[in-house]
Amino acid sequence: MNRNTVWLTLALVTLTFFWGCKDKPAETEPTDVADTVPVDTVAPQDTVPMTAMDSLIAATPMPKAADGLFDDFLFNFTANKKLQYERIRFPLKVVRDDKESFLERNDWQMEKFFTKQGFCTLIFDSEEQMEIVKDTTVQKVIIEKIHLNKNQVEQFFFERDSGQWMLTEIHRDAICRCQHLANPGCFATCIQLGLLPLAKAGLLTDDIAVNAITGSTGAGQKPGATTHFSWRNDNMSVYKLFTHQHLHEITQTLNEL
Repeated sequence: MNRNTVWLTLALVTLTFFWGCKDKPAETEPTDVADTVPVDTVAPQDTVPMTAMDSLIAATPMPKAADGLFDDFLFNFTANKKLQYERIRFPLKVVRDDKESFLERNDWQMEKFFTKQGFCTLIFDSEEQMEIVKDTTVQKVIIEKIHLNKNQVEQFFFERDSGQWMLTEIHRDAICRCQHLANPGCFATCIQLGLLPLAKAGLLTDDIAVNAITGSTGAGQKPGATTHFSWRNDNMSVYKLFTHQHLHEITQTLNEL
C-alpha cells in the first residue's frame, strides 16, 4: 500500500479486535483567535434534525491545526454538519457497482461515521503503517464502512487540497456474492498467526499446546459467577480445555496449507 494513503475501516455491525479509539469532542479554540477556519452560516437543510449540541458544534469554527493530521480533521468533520458542506467537493461523485452518479449539495445527509457507536477500528497492513497516523504529509485517506446487514462496503475518499482535507468521492460495492460470511475469532486469529509459518515449513508434526490468555472483556457482556472483579483480579482459570469453539477453525486453516 502506498505510504501516502491510509485505509480506515469502520465495521458497523461486527468489529474485530485490532484497536479501538474512544470518541472525543471536536477540538475548539476561542472564536476570536485568527487561526480558525470559517464555516458557512447557511447550509442546506437535511431531514435529520439538529440537537442543541449539534447546533453548538456547528457554530464553532474548526482550528486550522486540525487539517494537519487527518485524525483531528475527521473528529471535527463527523461532528460538524456545516463543516461537512464546506469540505465536500460538490457535485460529489458516487460510484455504485461501477455506475457513476453525482450527489448535489442539497441532497447531502450528514455522515457521522463511527460517532453513533462511540468507537472506531483502524486496520493496518504492517507495523510501519501505524506511524502514518502521525504523518502530516499524507495526501489521501480512504475510510471504509462495512454494512454486513446490507452486504455492502462504502468507501469515502478524502484528499488534501491546498492544505485542506476534502471528501471527493464515495464508492459503494457489494461485499461478496456468497451466501455466508464468517468473521474470524480473536483466539483463532492470534493462534494461527503464530502457527501458520511453522505449518508452511512442515514443522507441525505432533500435538500442539497453546496457552492463550484473555482479559475480562473477553467474557462478553453477559454477567456470570466468574466475571466479577473479585474473581478475575490477580486470578487465572482454565475454560473449554480441548473443546474450544475455535479448534476446528484453526485446524481447517492449518490443513489448507
